[in-house]
Amino acid sequence: MVLNRRQGLWVSEDSIGQQASRMAIPISVVASPIIWFSDWRHATGTSEDALLDGASGSRKWDEDGGNDPALIEVISAAGLGFPAGMTNVLRIENAVGSGEDHMLHKTLTHTDWTVPANGESVWHRLYIHNAVSDGFSLGFSHQWQSFNDGTRSDWGVNMVNFAGNAGKWELYYQDVCQDGELYGLWDEGGSDRQLDKDVTYRFEWQLTKDSNSASGCSADNMTLNVRLYNLAGTLLYGNSEFKNNIRTSETIAGNNPFMDLHADAQLLGIMLGQSGASLAGGGGEYIYVGGYAVSRTDWCGAWTAADG
Repeated sequence: MVLNRRQGLWVSEDSIGQQASRMAIPISVVASPIIWFSDWRHATGTSEDALLDGASGSRKWDEDGGNDPALIEVISAAGLGFPAGMTNVLRIENAVGSGEDHMLHKTLTHTDWTVPANGESVWHRLYIHNAVSDGFSLGFSHQWQSFNDGTRSDWGVNMVNFAGNAGKWELYYQDVCQDGELYGLWDEGGSDRQLDKDVTYRFEWQLTKDSNSASGCSADNMTLNVRLYNLAGTLLYGNSEFKNNIRTSETIAGNNPFMDLHADAQLLGIMLGQSGASLAGGGGEYIYVGGYAVSRTDWCGAWTAADG
C-alpha cells in the first residue's frame, strides 16, 4: 500500500499500475517498406564475400561477371559524403578504352521479391557519387541496369561525364528498346540541371508493370517515376525535370512514357558496376555507390542502419 497524498487515501500499487496503463499513449511504429538491400557492410576488398555483400549462403548478390574484376572494389565510405553510419561503399573504376566491364548481378531466379502483376510496382534506391575528374569523357556508360538475360537489358541508368562539363555531370534513365531513348537532366544552356561532382545524391525510381504495348517492342511494358534527393533528404528533381533526349519538350510527368519490358522477370534482375565506359586519358577515375535497396510497396526512403 502507498499513500495517495492528493486524496489522503491508501491505495494498492496494483491499482496505480492499472491507472498508469490506462493513461499510456499508444505509439505507432511504421514498418520499413524495404525488402532487400545491400550496403556492403559485410567486408571491404575484392573477395566474393565483400563484393556480393555476405558470407556464402547469405550473400545479397548472386554473382559477379565481366572481363575485368579489378574495376569494382568495396572500400570504406569515410570522407565520401555518404549517410552517417554507412560504413562501406562500392567503388567503380572507369575503364580505359572500350569493352571493359565488370558488374554485380541480381539474377532473374532469386526469391527476395516477386514479379509484379499488372499495375504493381518495384521501387529502387541507390546513393551515387561521381568523382571523375574534369576533362575525362565517359560517353554514355551505364553503371546499373536490368539483368541481361541473353537477349538484352530493358533499362539502364547512365552517369555521364563530358569533358567540357567543369565540375558537373548528367544523369539519364535509358529505355534500351526505344532506340536508346533517354529521360534525363539535360543541360538547358546552364548548370541548373547538371549535378555536382564529389557530392552524394540519393536516386530513387519506380517501375510499374503495364500490359500496354505502345512501344511495339514487346507485349508488356512499364512506366517510370523518378526522384533525386540531396543527402539532407531535400527533393531536387523529379518527373517534371527529367526530359526526353529526342522530343526535348517531353517530360516524364507530361508524357507518362511506356518503356519496354521484354520479359516480366526483368523486374527481378539488377546489374551494377561498370559497362560501356570508354575513358580517354588513363584509369584511376572513380564513381562510388552505396545503400542499394528494393521495395514492393512504396518508395524506399533514406538509408538507415537498421534496415538498409
